[in-house]
Amino acid sequence: MKVRIAFLALWMGLLMAWAQTHRGLLVVFDSAQTSQSMRHKELVELLRQKRAEGLFAGTGLEQYFQIYDFAEAEMATSLKRLGVSRNGTYLCLTQLDAKDRPVKVTWRVGYTTAADALAGLVGQLGLAAIASPTPSASPTPEKSPERLSVGTDLPAGSMLESPNQRFRFAVQTDGNCVLYRVEDGKLIPIWGTETKGSGARLTLDNRGRIRVLSGAGQVLWSSPEHRNADYQLQIQDDGNLVIYRREGNNGIPVWSPPR
Repeated sequence: MKVRIAFLALWMGLLMAWAQTHRGLLVVFDSAQTSQSMRHKELVELLRQKRAEGLFAGTGLEQYFQIYDFAEAEMATSLKRLGVSRNGTYLCLTQLDAKDRPVKVTWRVGYTTAADALAGLVGQLGLAAIASPTPSASPTPEKSPERLSVGTDLPAGSMLESPNQRFRFAVQTDGNCVLYRVEDGKLIPIWGTETKGSGARLTLDNRGRIRVLSGAGQVLWSSPEHRNADYQLQIQDDGNLVIYRREGNNGIPVWSPPR
């Protein structure tokens, strides 16, 4: 009996240790709000940079970096269950279940700059002595590209943006790829692939197809196929999303979604 009790105590201790270390990093924003989208993009780039530098090594967060968007109904419902209100941008530490889904927010901070959010996080994790951000270390957010070339991917959470910044083609975290018009700080949807799936990405191949691929590589949507050549996908100042075939210095339009 004593052996059994000791075994159970050891097992419970292991479970508790696992629960304490199985945590995630959650970035929360609302893509329908332009100002939030810019702050979110700056923070995500900074977190990815610090992760690549090994800042989070040993914290258990490297593999559990998630992004939730209030503009997506399913994610908004999950955030409501977690007790996160829809009134700002947040960086959260979460407890994850066996399927790596956040079930509890253990710490969170609202922020106006990426450096502020990172400072709060490293302090919470006890990493301030390792990396204390300074204003000069904070990256300047770069403008999103207006073109996608053959062999290049647009991962979830990224976008193409017209030079005049009035139109965006976003690969959303829910797997839908949507063409938006920016109007008075709000995003007005124009066209979308109507696809779903976490981890989805957009690719352009040498057959002139843009394709939405699931995290497992399954084709969720594709534009028409053309002959083998060099192509570019471009979002223009007039809001048109166009695939061009490159012939010398010329671009021949081969596809554009219905408007």
